Amino acid sequence: MERHHRPSGHGGVDRAKLGPVVAKKYTLDGGTKAFNGFLKGLIRLGLPTGPMFLLTAPGRKTGQPRSTPITPQVESGRRYAMAPYGEVAWVLNVRAAGGRASLKSRGREEKVRLQEVTPAEAGPLLKKYVEANGRIQPFFDAKPGDPVERFAAEAGTHPVFEILTG
Repeated sequence: MERHHRPSGHGGVDRAKLGPVVAKKYTLDGGTKAFNGFLKGLIRLGLPTGPMFLLTAPGRKTGQPRSTPITPQVESGRRYAMAPYGEVAWVLNVRAAGGRASLKSRGREEKVRLQEVTPAEAGPLLKKYVEANGRIQPFFDAKPGDPVERFAAEAGTHPVFEILTG
């Protein structure tokens, strides 16, 4: 006698009854760590890496310089550092350092101050960023096409910093 089974999971259940989809949590895996290390090496050597910069801030525990590659977003002539993966190490380090950091690209380094923007300011920036970068969409509860207010509500978990000189 042959038996037919439904696949495991939520087959036949209305997705609306399952509740809201929760954003994926970011974890730094070995492949990403290796790729970031490769990018950091290229940037430190002054080689062109497109729009990428090396953000360096004092570590919040050791005070030793900690670096991570970022791609600043430019909007109306102002530069922003986005945290699409949430309150990761660089965000915590920058906050602990009072916003003091440096950016390096193509052999040029500049001292900067990162100032966290309000949720109202962050909302449109996050919306545009998520809509333009498909690979980060799973880390947000708000989805492309959602109103700006949904993105502003996520500014606490996806901070945005304006990059100011000095």
